[in-house]
Amino acid sequence: MANLHRDASRVVRDAQGECTSVQRLSTLSGLNLPVLFILMRDSREPTQANAADRPTRETLAESVPRVFAGRLRAARRAAGISQAALAEAMRVRGFNWRQTTVAKSEAGDRPVLFAEALAMTQILKREFEYFLFEGTELDNTIDEAKRTADALVKALAEVEFQFHALNNDLQLNYCIIAMGKAISKYQKSGNGEVLGREVLECFSRWASTCVFGMGDVYESVGIDPERIKELDRKALSHVAQLEQERTDRLTQEQLMDDSPERLNAVSDFLAGKEVDGAFIDSLRDGHQWASFMAGAVLAVLQECVRVGDFE
Repeated sequence: MANLHRDASRVVRDAQGECTSVQRLSTLSGLNLPVLFILMRDSREPTQANAADRPTRETLAESVPRVFAGRLRAARRAAGISQAALAEAMRVRGFNWRQTTVAKSEAGDRPVLFAEALAMTQILKREFEYFLFEGTELDNTIDEAKRTADALVKALAEVEFQFHALNNDLQLNYCIIAMGKAISKYQKSGNGEVLGREVLECFSRWASTCVFGMGDVYESVGIDPERIKELDRKALSHVAQLEQERTDRLTQEQLMDDSPERLNAVSDFLAGKEVDGAFIDSLRDGHQWASFMAGAVLAVLQECVRVGDFE
């Protein structure tokens, strides 16, 4: 009985030691315990207890390369990466890989080193465990859907960029047409009141486009585009000064409702300091800037455009 007790105690101690070792290995490797148990499952030598079932089931040495190969191929395709691109990414990380290396790895015809597998987790953005478990048909369907969705997101971003670029070009040409027609009518009629209304409409609708996109129109009637840009700087200072004066009239309690960033930007701009482009655009986004510019540009047009000059 005493011998049986000693044997049982020894088995318990050995089991506790093995559990501690496995937990320490899990911490060092970063792999969770279920994954480690799978990796260790078939590492023992055949015994009378397990030899009978080994011929009837796939061993770890057989299953891991097969599963890894299939998961590697699925992950690469889901990421939209070619075999050549994956090989290049591996070379960047110090592995002497070629496209044929990827092909052989995906076919299970070459062993994949542990360091190579870790590199693939970075490139393909997959957890290490992903490559150890065979995916189901549903998993493959989900991966394919993710790959398609990612491709569609990229395509949509490109379309949106092209749309904005085309829309900017469209608005520029609308502005050129409107301003050109306004000047042309003034050349024929000499009606400054009509010209003033139409110029104000252009600056209210297209703002900075009237400043920076109308060089050809201004030059065609003898106006230096830099002169218009100088008027823009004066108009911006005018609007900022009006905003500063409004702020100066506010009580301390009313100032609490205003954005501190906005107040600082106004002060910095009037002091000649560099400010964010979005703040500049906000100064142009209003009737005060458009009215100032329309009046100033109207005076320049009446000065430079000859009535009755149709050429």
